[in-house]
Amino acid sequence: MRDEVRGAMVRLLSGLNAEERSSLLALLQSEQPENDPVAVVGMGGRFPGGAHSPEAFWRLLQEGRSGITEIPKSRWDIDALFHPDPDARGKMYGRWGGFLEGADQFDPQPFGISDEEAARMDPQQRLLLEVCWEALESAGESPTGLAGSRTGVFVGLADQGYNRVREPGHLDDFSVTDHLTSVASGRLSHVFGFHGPSVSIEAACASSLVALHLAAGSLRRGESDLAIAGGVTLLLQPEISFHFCKLELMSRDGRVKAFDAKADGAVRSEGCALLVLKRYSQALADGNPVLALLRGGASTSTGRGVSLSAPSVPAMRRVMSDALASAGLTPADVDYVETHGSGTWAGDAIELQALRDVFGAPRPDGTKCVLGAVKTNLGQMEYAGGAAGVIKAILAFQNEAIPPNLNYSTPHPRVRLTDTPLVIPTQTQPWPRGARRRIAGVTGFGLSGALAHVLLEEPPLQSGADVTARRPVHVLTLSASSAEALAAQVERVAPLLDAIPEQSLGDFCFTANAGRAHFSHRLAVTGQTPAQLRDRLRSWRGEAPAERREPQRVGFLFHEEFLPQGAPGQELYATQPVFRDAFDRCTAAFAASGAQREVPAAEQTQFSLGFALAELWKAWGVRPAVVLGKGAGEVTAACVAGAMDLETAVRTLVARPSREDGAGYPLIEALPPFRWTDLAQTLEGQKVTFLIGMAQGEPGHFGLPGFLPSFRAGRGDWEALAECVARLYERGVEIDWRSFDRPYGRRAVAFPGYTWQRRRFWLHRPTDGSEPVELPRADDTAARVRAVPAQERRALLQAHLTAHLAKALRVAAGELSMNKPLILLGLDSLMTVELRRKLKSEFGFNLAVARLLAGACIADLAQDIEHHLAASSALAEGPPPVHGPGTEEREVIEL
Repeated sequence: MRDEVRGAMVRLLSGLNAEERSSLLALLQSEQPENDPVAVVGMGGRFPGGAHSPEAFWRLLQEGRSGITEIPKSRWDIDALFHPDPDARGKMYGRWGGFLEGADQFDPQPFGISDEEAARMDPQQRLLLEVCWEALESAGESPTGLAGSRTGVFVGLADQGYNRVREPGHLDDFSVTDHLTSVASGRLSHVFGFHGPSVSIEAACASSLVALHLAAGSLRRGESDLAIAGGVTLLLQPEISFHFCKLELMSRDGRVKAFDAKADGAVRSEGCALLVLKRYSQALADGNPVLALLRGGASTSTGRGVSLSAPSVPAMRRVMSDALASAGLTPADVDYVETHGSGTWAGDAIELQALRDVFGAPRPDGTKCVLGAVKTNLGQMEYAGGAAGVIKAILAFQNEAIPPNLNYSTPHPRVRLTDTPLVIPTQTQPWPRGARRRIAGVTGFGLSGALAHVLLEEPPLQSGADVTARRPVHVLTLSASSAEALAAQVERVAPLLDAIPEQSLGDFCFTANAGRAHFSHRLAVTGQTPAQLRDRLRSWRGEAPAERREPQRVGFLFHEEFLPQGAPGQELYATQPVFRDAFDRCTAAFAASGAQREVPAAEQTQFSLGFALAELWKAWGVRPAVVLGKGAGEVTAACVAGAMDLETAVRTLVARPSREDGAGYPLIEALPPFRWTDLAQTLEGQKVTFLIGMAQGEPGHFGLPGFLPSFRAGRGDWEALAECVARLYERGVEIDWRSFDRPYGRRAVAFPGYTWQRRRFWLHRPTDGSEPVELPRADDTAARVRAVPAQERRALLQAHLTAHLAKALRVAAGELSMNKPLILLGLDSLMTVELRRKLKSEFGFNLAVARLLAGACIADLAQDIEHHLAASSALAEGPPPVHGPGTEEREVIEL
């Protein structure tokens, strides 16, 4: 029955346009969010064996490779730590592990994190930031577009001792937030601006599955609209391995032999695995890829048993049965279980017996239940292991195959499986989509007694949206936080367009535009075909508009300078619902007022085109800071500005006399006085950078480099409009890309993620090899400022501020831009407190928090201080006394 209902729901949604679908789903979701299935819409991961993505992880699995190696000397000196005797103090007999390449590497710039903070931060937090970014990108969600959203964070991890890697002298006031496990989830929420629950979970090897279960519950209860769930482990200290060897839980040869008679222990490994979850109905409405449905799950504890850390058959049996009950499934529905499969002889026997008890009954249809064990490939990823198992199951759905387990030859003697449907794969098992829905279970068990089991269902087939009229021209945007990263992005994307079918080009561009972050270095190209976009990317030579650090102010201009050629607006009317609806409202207003007989047809068309274009631009997120008009365009401008409603505007056109002198129209008293000859001065006074023409025109007309027309003579509506959108985007105007594509039923598809520019961050070493910047003493600086001529003070103040910030951020002074916002340089709350205290002490200057949040840079602060000194007696009186921290300092910390 549930499948029939879901199938009917998919068919119903496929028959609606995007607006209708969004409205219906919002209504259904608001009624009963707990009945809405939870969908996995994105995933990201780093795995041993050089598998830095889920795709690379699948290749490792498919090829039957192991990511386990001898412990690298860059991590621990295994020769010094090795001893074959498990009782040797401070030694270990296991020489093996699964390690990540580049665990000391990080790209702080996209996150607004300073080099100093990056070096102090627990590398597990850094890894979570990058993988979270990648997982959101795979979901078609812009990592920088979720600020303020009810996005929950549920991550499993433990303190791996990075604070002990640091020398005692390197511990400071910032150290607590740099390595506490409870801060890791908060770090994600803070950096990305999430407003949902934020929870760090420490349940040993069950942590990431417990996190997934809690995240699904948060979505079902409606407290989160999107959730990040998973875990991370980095092996930074060897002490835990000493203890595991003493208990003889570690494999001696570095091979995990799950469920084999020769199983002799686990192998510790590291990695990160994160999943992005959303309610199914919302995922459909938002165009997210649906990778799997989370049918149900359970999280329990072993309770009182043989020992705290020992698993038990009844406990494992109970968690799997509870999960089946929550999903409304029977054991016979499950085709595949990704097991805990640690490779310990006793632990494997307990898990096999529980699996036999729950899933071992014969099946009338003869189907099998495959028991996977990803730890044979990766080792024990500990706090990330369960989420890695979920990613493996999703990859099996996608590739219609279950990869083989490694190191299995002889069945475990304690539990017989030959009379059950349970099989342990030694070769790839085909798992095609068919009439029977595919279900997979994933199990995790923690040393603390925590257990978790989740059940996944294959994603429903998604049919393409039924769109009768498609936009003929596409916009493809790329961006990065540096010119070098943007060039690398172009090199990655251009070749991909050779393989994109023309019917998929809209989805490809939608993913790039709506599903990726937008940085200050930008490129946008337009075209009708993949080949056109590819050629325009390849013709780019690295020339891009100057980096913009402030939001760009845009104006709308309604003018009559060009007589319309062709039939502007017809193409838009046929393919753009927002434009069509606005145009029809104008037509209805003219008809209702009888103005069709009194207002010339050309003037009616001009008004309707301008009004509809303005509504379209606003729907795309472009809101005018100023609205200007000439001739009949003044009436349109007044209507768009809200000075009159549509009906009043139509009546005004009827009463309008012919004006030839260029003066403002006197009936429109609500608009500020404006003369056409003062256009450039008016725009400069309003700090308007770009003026969008709401009629045909040519770029740069009226002597304004920032003039961009919506329509151009001799070009199709979409060709001109898309070019205008592209140029605005490149110059820093923010476009609502989801609204840009909302009428066309887009879906997120595979698209390259951000090109990281990683560098090594470890301990407190200057990133450029230079010595720390030495600051002049405060008294000396104040005296120097008093002594120099007024025209030289600003340069001196800039140098002084640069030196202070370079030391605080642990970068060379030459790396700091005078015009980049301090918050983008990485200035955090505690650094801000110190900067404010210093400026108060030296110059009597109170630095306002709002000034920093508004994007103040070094040049701005130097100017502010200079003006403060000129307007006060500070130069004569010297610096005021130093005061203790007050409410302003506390305010910064709270921010």
